Formats: sequence, C-alpha cells, structure tokens
Amino acid sequence: MRKKLMAGPYLLWMLVFTIVPLLFVFYYGFTSSDGTFTFSNITAIFEKIHIQALGLSLLLAVITTAVCLLFVVGQVYFDLLLPDYIRSH
Repeated sequence: MRKKLMAGPYLLWMLVFTIVPLLFVFYYGFTSSDGTFTFSNITAIFEKIHIQALGLSLLLAVITTAVCLLFVVGQVYFDLLLPDYIRSH
C-alpha cells in the first residue's frame, strides 16, 4: 500500500504537465476559432510553409545534437586522461 502512495505525486505530475496539455492540443487542433469542429487545422499541416518549418526544426535539432555530442565526447576524453584519484571525486 505504501508503494502505491509513492506513485501519487508522479501521477499528479503526469496528469498536470502531460495529459492536460495534450488535451488542449487536440482540442485546439480540431476546433475553429469560434469553437466548432473542423479538420482545416489538421490539413493545414501539409501546406508548404508548415513543411518548411518542420524541416528547419528538424535540421536545428540535428545540429544541436551533433554539437552537444562533440562537447560530451571531448569532455569524456579529457576526463579519461585524468588520474583515477581525481576522477573518482
């Protein structure tokens, strides 16, 4: 029973910061500005300007990942050059 109580804060966190925002995304994705149901927002994803924005976002993600990996590999390499008594702290 105690372990189930430990899951409470996590479940609350998931509900507030994951599930509720996803519900908002779905709501605004399938409704127009006056609140009626529509697919026009979903079909607008495939317009040229949105596909270009997605491509630029993915390119930025790849560049950022590559730069971070370069920094991490360099840091690990120099960390391995340190003596064991310094590296263990």
